[in-house]
This record gives sequence, C-alpha cells and structure tokens, in this order.
Amino acid sequence: MFIHFSVMMIIFKKKGKKFDQHSYDLFFHNIENNLREMGFGDIAVNKKMKTFITAFYGRIAQYNKSYDNYFEKKDKSLLSETILNNIYKGKTKDAIGVDWFINYMNKNIENFIDKSENENLSKYFKFTF
Repeated sequence: MFIHFSVMMIIFKKKGKKFDQHSYDLFFHNIENNLREMGFGDIAVNKKMKTFITAFYGRIAQYNKSYDNYFEKKDKSLLSETILNNIYKGKTKDAIGVDWFINYMNKNIENFIDKSENENLSKYFKFTF
C-alpha cells in the first residue's frame, strides 16, 4: 500500500499538483483504525503509526530519486537497487522478481501520468499485472 500511495504522491508532484490532504488523512486514518480493530492499544498504535509514517516518507524519498533517474536518463539501475533494498531486503537471488516489479510499476505509472487526478482516483487507478 505504501509503495502505491507514494507513487501516487510522486506523480502528483511531477504534474505540479498538490495531493489532496483529505485522501492522505483518510489513508492513514484507515491504517490506524485497522490496527485498533486488530486489538492494538493506544501506545502500540502510536508506535506503529510512527514506524509506518517514517517508512512511507522513506519510500517517497527513495522512489522519487529512482524515478527521476529512470525517466531522465532511462537508467533503471537505481530503481532496481531501490526495489531490491525496499522489497527484497537486498537479497539478489530474486532478480526476476525485481524486473517483474519494475515493469509492473512502470506500466501503471505511465498509465497514471496520462490520466487526470479525478480519473485516477475515481475509476482508473487500477494496478494491473
């Protein structure tokens, strides 16, 4: 969820648009509610939310650099390294999975860039395989 949501925010930034604060708040509010439904108490929820928010902004920073490098220089090495470190925890044995994920993200990001914000959020924001 964090990777997809961070990609949405990166694309909005690249389009020169500001991401809707209500959507952002709703996203994190739903995560918080789900943690509470799973039985976590106030202290545990606050600790987990802090961890999640830190991870979310870390992903935005890393993927933003990677996509800038990919779109400007057509060099996917930084993107591959970011995905490898982020999803596969640096394990190189699953290189096929990295290529698959890069292709998956690029296919959907190009589709997302071509649509308006309302189209993306209401009916077209469907990540496909």
